[in-house]
Amino acid sequence: MQRWLICAAVVVMLAAAGVTCRYARQARKPSTDGQDEQAGESAAADESTDADDQPLLHWRIGTICIDPGHGGRDSGTVAGNETLEKTIALDIAKRVVHGLEANGAVVVMTRADDRFVALEERVRICNAAGAGLFLSIHANGFYSPDAHGFELYYLGDDSVPEAGRAAEHIRRALAHRVEARDRGVRRADFTVLSQTACPAVLVEVGYLSNEAECARLLDESYRQQLADAIVAGLVEFGAEPVKKPDKEQDE
Repeated sequence: MQRWLICAAVVVMLAAAGVTCRYARQARKPSTDGQDEQAGESAAADESTDADDQPLLHWRIGTICIDPGHGGRDSGTVAGNETLEKTIALDIAKRVVHGLEANGAVVVMTRADDRFVALEERVRICNAAGAGLFLSIHANGFYSPDAHGFELYYLGDDSVPEAGRAAEHIRRALAHRVEARDRGVRRADFTVLSQTACPAVLVEVGYLSNEAECARLLDESYRQQLADAIVAGLVEFGAEPVKKPDKEQDE
């Protein structure tokens, strides 16, 4: 009898201990959830702060039309039967579009994949979008392998002086941010420069016919440098900071 009582007492004690541990675990759980919730609120606050710190830009030139040169059956300059101008141009163009949109610009592209687009169609896309600036991106080629560097073109018509200013802003940004020969800004009567209803600029980012420069253009990080420089030039030319409202005054 005494043994039975002792065993019963042990069972009761163990059961009580189990209940205590279970409730102890449950009691700790809300505390952990609360910490996670506070951490989430803190992270959200940090993201909000970071977003508030981003500069606000007003684009006075409106929509920007980015034109990756060539495409589809038109490969453009070919280096070593492997490196195609159309591929280099499209990659840099997409990086430029990403950078512009990150800065609040409205952007349209004449092509976003490897397809042929006639020059007249590129002009039509630009004009239909009511673009305020047209930028065509290319990579150059020349019979002499010694030619290298970047250069920009615009129509040179006095009726669209903004084109020359845009080209100069992009040239300065490239010269400042990219280690390459600066071949300057030139005038040319290309179809995409003369037929667009807005100021138009064409940039040759380098020479695929130059072995060293071709190798650089195959480097993703270098193409990103070129894109960043072009974006910086366009921001300097076509955008201006918007002063943020004073929160204390609003309150």
